[in-house]
Amino acid sequence: MDKVVAHVYESYDYDKFHIMDKGNRDITHSEKIARQMGEQFLFTVIIVNDKYEIIDGQNRYLASKLLGKPIRYVIAEGYGIKETRLYNMETKNWQKKDFIKSFADEGKEEYLKFAEFQKRYSDFPSSVCEFLLRLSMCNDYSDKRCKNTFKSVQRGLFVIDDYKRSCEVADIVLSYKPFCEGQRHPIYKRKEFVSAIIKLSRLKEFDNKLVLKKINLNPRAFVPCISSDEYIRMIEDIVNYKNKNRIRFNV
Repeated sequence: MDKVVAHVYESYDYDKFHIMDKGNRDITHSEKIARQMGEQFLFTVIIVNDKYEIIDGQNRYLASKLLGKPIRYVIAEGYGIKETRLYNMETKNWQKKDFIKSFADEGKEEYLKFAEFQKRYSDFPSSVCEFLLRLSMCNDYSDKRCKNTFKSVQRGLFVIDDYKRSCEVADIVLSYKPFCEGQRHPIYKRKEFVSAIIKLSRLKEFDNKLVLKKINLNPRAFVPCISSDEYIRMIEDIVNYKNKNRIRFNV
């Protein structure tokens, strides 16, 4: 016989359940789930702790409440926001922005800065913000040169290299936005382009104002590429357009 490790309870007392105010992700799609549940209400459970705080399934809880359906739940005693994050780390329930908000809500300094950076540079998705805040030329988290380990954002271990410098580089990247109008996937939002700018910004011979000026003269030369190295060569060609003294960016 298999061992029974938990009991599933059922309740219509919606008010006994609580959504954690701090550390949890924003509720975004309970109405969508309610529409799906309304078509066919399948057996599903939510996980709560001994205080009836919802550890996993807050959208399903709200959807069931909206439909007047029973709440089926399992109690995991002692669980809190730490377990909530761990539970969602390997699933698609939480996005990177949800982990950032969660740790920022706890007051972690690096994540408060991360959230501030995201608000300031709202054009960029969380993945690009992370890239800019790492200011690293390596994509391999296993590389010893990288300060941040694999899934460091989700694990609460993310380290910002140089916040002021990250803002400076982000401003440089944003300066290319006017040349990306009408693009389905704007160049300035691509990690490969951001990586190229991070690398170029380290060079004394890189003059961003000159690059922008040259793009204005030859806008068709500013095109999507598939790697940071290709973007560097493209910017190099743009700078050298009608230029007698050719420049080579060695990165």
